[in-house]
Amino acid sequence: GGGGGGGGGGGDGDGERKSESGTSINIEKLTSFLRAGGRLSESHVSLLLHHAADILRQEENIVYLYPPMTVVGDIHGQFYDLLSILEHDFNADERILFMGDYVDRGSFGVECVVLLSAYKIMYPRAIYLLRGNHECRTLTEQFNFKAECLQKYSEELYDEFLSFFNTLPLASVIESDHGSFFAVHGGISEKVSTTEDILEIDRFQEIPHRGAFCDLMWSDPLGEDTAEGCPPDELHEWWGVDYVPNPTRGVGSVFGYTAVERFLEDNMMVAIIRAHETAREGYQENWMCKKPTTNDGEGEMRKFPFIYTVFSAPNYCGWYDNQGAVVKITDEVLTFRQFTEQPQPYVLPKNLNGVSYSLPFVTEKLVAFIGAFFGALLDASDGGDETDVDVASPRATRRTMLKSKVKALSRMKLLLAGIGKHNDAAITLGGLYGGELPQEVQGLSSSKLQALSRDYSVAKELDLQNELSPRFRGRKRAVSQDSEFWKQKESEGGGVSGHEGVDSADE
Repeated sequence: GGGGGGGGGGGDGDGERKSESGTSINIEKLTSFLRAGGRLSESHVSLLLHHAADILRQEENIVYLYPPMTVVGDIHGQFYDLLSILEHDFNADERILFMGDYVDRGSFGVECVVLLSAYKIMYPRAIYLLRGNHECRTLTEQFNFKAECLQKYSEELYDEFLSFFNTLPLASVIESDHGSFFAVHGGISEKVSTTEDILEIDRFQEIPHRGAFCDLMWSDPLGEDTAEGCPPDELHEWWGVDYVPNPTRGVGSVFGYTAVERFLEDNMMVAIIRAHETAREGYQENWMCKKPTTNDGEGEMRKFPFIYTVFSAPNYCGWYDNQGAVVKITDEVLTFRQFTEQPQPYVLPKNLNGVSYSLPFVTEKLVAFIGAFFGALLDASDGGDETDVDVASPRATRRTMLKSKVKALSRMKLLLAGIGKHNDAAITLGGLYGGELPQEVQGLSSSKLQALSRDYSVAKELDLQNELSPRFRGRKRAVSQDSEFWKQKESEGGGVSGHEGVDSADE
């Protein structure tokens, strides 16, 4: 069969079945093969991507689902955690929805997409894949998925992954006895009044830098913590927030209570389920400061919070020490299953290998040795006395040459030390290393880097600049939502969705 290939093939054996299209893949053997570190041939990966993309193209921008089902948040290349999710939560007679961000940060984005593609081919009515903001060229070049593809395969296959990403649907509506839930990677948009507007989007392209498509991938809700300590009159102003500029991402927007309430009411829905943000417990409920406490209080008698954020990559980047979670929805109840990270093979970050990691250190020591040797020759060249040396003599010429060599070696030693320090930082920071050292740790020695607490709040601070769209790297600083930013009613230049951005077609 077409897609079985290196994963154990399409031959007879337990676990093999034919898909609706007649393709035969032994999912169990493929899973075992990838778990053991096996690598499919490039032609087989290409075949899987093309088969899965053909199925995805037939789906609308919004996929309509129903319980019982599971909703999964960001995976970010954490393949062994994905395997655990599939083992616990996949059931061919139910549905499972992934809300995007399959790649980047972790070291196994290729394996995540390959396996999910195989599942989509074999179980097209049981597994559904949405697009996240990382499923695009801009972010996969900035982070590590492109480098991972080049290391494992080729640039041609990387382009095929990008073409596959362009076929992913944008959102889902989950219709249950509780009411309807809107599931999307990032959030809602001021350019989307009803779900019919999403159906009109041309999704078969790179994610634009502004507009409805961009907002669905990049936007965040207004955090309840930004209202802490607000007096009653200011709290009512907080509830009045519609859309404001996103200070953390630089693109998309932050949507407030007014925007959420209007969207849910206009579309007859009960809540939004989204991914896109880390959560210490794996999920977070946002009641928009209207959680019912007493019948006569400000809170509304709601059964569900306005927004659920779910994040399914435990101990994100090897630093966050967070739990992962998935949402379990039946017609009777909505619950969460939390989990911790699974053991995985150790992989040097930044696509380093043992040679490339140790070469700067070894070369630095070799250069230091050669520099010391030339220094000794320099000292011995005239017995250490240069007061009576004729500048035109051969000895003076030789001495000048030795001095220049020592200076050159000193400069090379400094350069190699810098490369070695970057490599050490990449090893220490792991997934937090986004191509450049976070400003907060620049200048720290390796020992001080190692001493940094692997705590959720520390990781959030170190990782903040990586949340910013690559278009703004070096031009602006990402900042967290705070108690004042939401008072901005619109961005300079008009609108909150533009943020100096241009559509991808304009670039």
